[in-house]
Amino acid sequence: MVSNASCLNPPRWRGFSSEKKFYLCRNHPFVDDNKRTALATCLVFLSENDLLPREKLDVERWEALTLDVAASRIDREQTTERLTKLLCAAH
Repeated sequence: MVSNASCLNPPRWRGFSSEKKFYLCRNHPFVDDNKRTALATCLVFLSENDLLPREKLDVERWEALTLDVAASRIDREQTTERLTKLLCAAH
């Protein structure tokens, strides 16, 4: 589980998680389902490393993040920032 202290000082895992989401979503490696694959990969990584909040996720905010990445509205750094805010908001 993510602590409040780690929210203030982002560790490497956030960058790794957001990179996977960003590149899977933006580069379209598959014919279809790139956004779903990117989101699922990110969530599984966070969950397997006990970094995903146990509370119900804010689906609308996660979906908005994914769509913004896919539409090139945000870059990789902004993806990491928004991912951090999503995770820290739940704690």
